[in-house]
Amino acid sequence: MRSVPVSLAVVSILAACSQALYTVQTVATVNPPDAVFACVRATLDTMRYKSVVLDLEDRRTSGRKVRKDIHLIDANFYQAYDLIESRVTIESSGETKLNLIGRTMYEYRSNAGPSNSELQATDSVQASLVRLAQNCAPR
Repeated sequence: MRSVPVSLAVVSILAACSQALYTVQTVATVNPPDAVFACVRATLDTMRYKSVVLDLEDRRTSGRKVRKDIHLIDANFYQAYDLIESRVTIESSGETKLNLIGRTMYEYRSNAGPSNSELQATDSVQASLVRLAQNCAPR
């Protein structure tokens, strides 16, 4: 087998392309998991995120907030929105862990039906994750 030299430029481009578009925040707290989950739901509501997923058994929820400030010149563009996914778990140490994922999405509508495209998470969704972590999982 023959080895092929790989240029530093190719490796750099591949590394840049593989960066995640979403933002993740994980925090631990001593608060009970049900209280943290209730806080997440209430805070998402306060921040005007519409609930799109609710799993009481696994303490998972997702909220979606339409971004009226983002527009595209594309006939198929429908809307942009921020999406926050959360899950509250109990660690073996007894700590409660709050896992948050923030995404910014474009939604398109065409004859083939709706489709989504993920963008780099906006500053507003990142700020919402920080607010959720501070309010619901204080250290």
